[in-house]
Amino acid sequence: MGISRRGVWHFCWVSLVLLQISNPSFAIASPWPMPEGQGQTITRTENFTARTFRQLTTSIYSEYGLTDRTTFIGKLAYATQEYGGQFPSTTQGLTAADISVQHLITRTDHSVFAGRITYAAETEMDRLLQAENTRFEPIRYGNAIEIAFLAGHSIHQDGSFFVTAETGFRYALADDADLINLSLTTGFKPSERWLLLAKSLNTVSLQNDSNGIDYDVFRLEPSLVFHRNDRTSYALGASYDLYGRNLQTGSSLYLSFWNRF
Repeated sequence: MGISRRGVWHFCWVSLVLLQISNPSFAIASPWPMPEGQGQTITRTENFTARTFRQLTTSIYSEYGLTDRTTFIGKLAYATQEYGGQFPSTTQGLTAADISVQHLITRTDHSVFAGRITYAAETEMDRLLQAENTRFEPIRYGNAIEIAFLAGHSIHQDGSFFVTAETGFRYALADDADLINLSLTTGFKPSERWLLLAKSLNTVSLQNDSNGIDYDVFRLEPSLVFHRNDRTSYALGASYDLYGRNLQTGSSLYLSFWNRF
């Protein structure tokens, strides 16, 4: 017995809520493609706090189904960062400017497998790095290309419980180290309107460049989603850095608004 078209859409919007804009390297999307001619936009505001700084980020993520198997994705984020150390300062700038194409490779009644290629443009600032001399400097990403593979599986026929996984290799075109991004999402939908999500987000550096970005981070992100109707959803979530190398760890709260068109 196959999954209905409505069920496929539920899987799609469910797994998208954990889009991690605020972290400089994560661009996590759903492995389920958008239907041809349909799309959605997610607007997100996040307040991240660490030991000596705070960052307020506003981001816009949009995706559109070019075909029933191919999805075009765009992401733009802008942040204000306040540093409260020995020399307090405030900076503003882009933290993400990405375009992606994702293609469905195979699908069964319960599972999907997809691939995605992303071009990430150079950004002006993002999370703070801790240098050896204990001064703090903004992360400034150079251009990069990321190739990722995504998988999703519905454990229950109605899509009330599911898991997704993603692994990606980010190849730096500038002086940054190459990165490996890994994520795992579990979701439980107790009713038609509510969804509980838990996600693990991890970045590991290959440490193959000493002149640019080189960091590791392991993060947990729980969230709660309210599905108002077929076009509108709201999400409230938090993130917690469990471990970080070469950057300040912290936590955040975020609110996002989804609009399907």
